[in-house]
Amino acid sequence: MVKRLYGLILVVLSLSLLAACSSPKAVASTDEPLPTVVSAAPASTETGVVATSLTSEPTPTTTVAVPVEPVEETQAPLTTATEILECRPLQNLNLRPGPGVSFEPPIRLLPANSVLSPVAFSAVGFPGGQWIEVVDVSTGSQGWVSAGAQFVACNFDPTTLPPAASIRPTPTPLPTPTTQSTATPALVAGLPPRSVNSGPGGDLPDYVDAELISDDYFLYRVRVADTRTGSAEDGAGIKSVKFIITLRGVEIYSRQENNAGYCIFGGGEPTCNAWPQRDGYYVWGEGGPRVEADDYSARIVIVPQDTSEAEEWNWFFDFTISLP
Repeated sequence: MVKRLYGLILVVLSLSLLAACSSPKAVASTDEPLPTVVSAAPASTETGVVATSLTSEPTPTTTVAVPVEPVEETQAPLTTATEILECRPLQNLNLRPGPGVSFEPPIRLLPANSVLSPVAFSAVGFPGGQWIEVVDVSTGSQGWVSAGAQFVACNFDPTTLPPAASIRPTPTPLPTPTTQSTATPALVAGLPPRSVNSGPGGDLPDYVDAELISDDYFLYRVRVADTRTGSAEDGAGIKSVKFIITLRGVEIYSRQENNAGYCIFGGGEPTCNAWPQRDGYYVWGEGGPRVEADDYSARIVIVPQDTSEAEEWNWFFDFTISLP
């Protein structure tokens, strides 16, 4: 009897335990909806409340520095385009048909600072000096100018130019210049006339540097410059020099020179032309009268480039010609 009672109690206890395990847990009801948690931050240590955020934090971007090689600027080479070769007259200068003052008459007068395109070079002119064959860029005229540093300035070495393709026939050779009376002329007239002159005088101002040079070979040359131009070089500040020769008051010869090396019979680049000759006699220029032993008068008219103070200056002197 007792055993059956214990069995019944065990059965009741087992059923109670089974019922307790299968029954649902009680859930407290609430009127507020549960919040939707997107992301949770750590709980505050002070309040124990979990902070929530409805927006997502931006993801930090990590920038990685990539080393970049410095780019050198491409600089244009220092060498420029091929420089154009040119020469420029330092003063009014004759353009001649050949390399020498003996090639007469000049083609034209080149103004100072004209642009000349070089063509050829001659180391020996006629009768002397170095010469450059050029083309005047402004007119297209082609001819020869003296290569002397006192006459032209070039942006290159003229001696590097090729020789001329052709040169016109040279005129009759001239005698070699000399200051001695023993010079032998080309023709049968014998020795050149000799001149003895007085000192020149006139109205040249103090700032004009002038010198009369006498020689039996070429008779007279005038070296002159206006020193106000900043240089006492021959021909500086001078436009032209004119020679006028009279015999007993009658003009028998005149010539105007527009380039330095002002010579009574032309030339001067760098050598003056010799006394002209005709039929074996010395004459006063081409087509002029025969030179006779006599007393002459000379007037030299110097025209400055700056005519603000004077249109011209005059130089006068007398001279005597004797024949050997």
